[in-house]
Amino acid sequence: MCESCGATFAIPARSLLDSRLTEEQEAALVLPKPVSVILGLLGIGGAAIGLVAAATSASSVNGGLLGLLILVAMAGLYVFGAYCGLRALQRRYGWVRLNQVLWAIQVPVLTSPLVKYSFSTGGFITAWLQFQPAFSVGGSAFLGSNVNVNLFTPGPTAIGVNLFALGISYYLAHAQCGDA
Repeated sequence: MCESCGATFAIPARSLLDSRLTEEQEAALVLPKPVSVILGLLGIGGAAIGLVAAATSASSVNGGLLGLLILVAMAGLYVFGAYCGLRALQRRYGWVRLNQVLWAIQVPVLTSPLVKYSFSTGGFITAWLQFQPAFSVGGSAFLGSNVNVNLFTPGPTAIGVNLFALGISYYLAHAQCGDA
């Protein structure tokens, strides 16, 4: 059952990445062709930029083995982004769900002395609340790819939302219910 609109799906989801629609239902979605082209280009282009940045920063990774593992995990996310982008360009079965997941993992932005996380492929528009060292509200925007994962580094405490990714993920979720 769809969490946002309550519609039932013809096939049960077996995993997070499996489409909740049949091939016929997905083909009948009212999603304009430019949507899949834009998502495809953002996924592939963002992944290319991110992978080049990851490769160039591989020699200066701090944190030893843990830092290297984080870099490999982030490179894996970019490869997943390229895969989702390719599926969107081809409009192959399952592309809507895969892209919804890709954009959903780009929504949270977290900064604290324990962990920092932000990931974007293609761009972001972020709104955030900073709690420490002083309360503040802000935002930022960026076109391109960004990844920031740090463990146990000093810095402010803040939470944020990538509004660009949230909008795309929301649009794709509602498209699967026929609400787009």
